Formats: sequence, structure tokens, C-alpha cells
Amino acid sequence: MIPTAIAGLWLLFVIGTVLPVRDPAQIPMWTAVVIVCCLLLLTSWACLRIERPNATWRAALVALSAAALAFGLYATASMLSAPAARFEGYVLLIGVILTAHGLVGLLYSGLIGRMGPREERAAG
Repeated sequence: MIPTAIAGLWLLFVIGTVLPVRDPAQIPMWTAVVIVCCLLLLTSWACLRIERPNATWRAALVALSAAALAFGLYATASMLSAPAARFEGYVLLIGVILTAHGLVGLLYSGLIGRMGPREERAAG
């Protein structure tokens, strides 16, 4: 979760300082990515802290993880196939971070319903 938080904070900095001057048309897209990062972080944290997350929390985690995974895969693939003149390392890094967080979120959300209460897991 820490890499996602760092990526979100860094994007906020870029949105506020770099994009207005260099590429203002990209501000809405990167703002959406920051919002998904924040919501994914909050939902992931809540699902880890709640002993038995209900269906609403699990559905939110699935939806946000899927969105992060989709964007992450797209960003990673587009940078890996980009010509050298269009390659942007930060897009690749953010893509890898969101792909990883999305995968972990989907895997965890699939396991939540299969696990018993924490006390039973710890004793076993």
C-alpha cells in the first residue's frame, strides 16, 4: 500500500506543478488516477482492519482493484511498447505499482470469504 500512497502523492505534485504548464489536457485523467489510488488505499486498509468485511467492502475492493489493474496494465504495456522518444518512466512505474496493488486486492478479496475468524486462523 505504501508504493500506491507514494505514487498518489507524487501525482498530486505533478498535477499541481508540471501539468498546468506542460500538458493541461492530461490533468483530468491523472486526477482520476489519484482518486482511484486514494479510494483503493482506504478500502484496502479498511478490509485489512475489519475482522470480516461485508459484501459492500469486498465489492468495493474488487471494483477498485480491477480499475487499478486495468489502468496499470494499460500504462505498463503502453510504455513498454512506446518508442524511446515517447517513453516516460514515471508512467511505467505507476503502471507497475497499480498492477501489483490491483492483483493483490483481487486475490485478497477472493480469500476474505474463505477465511474464518482471525482467532481461528491464529490458533490453527
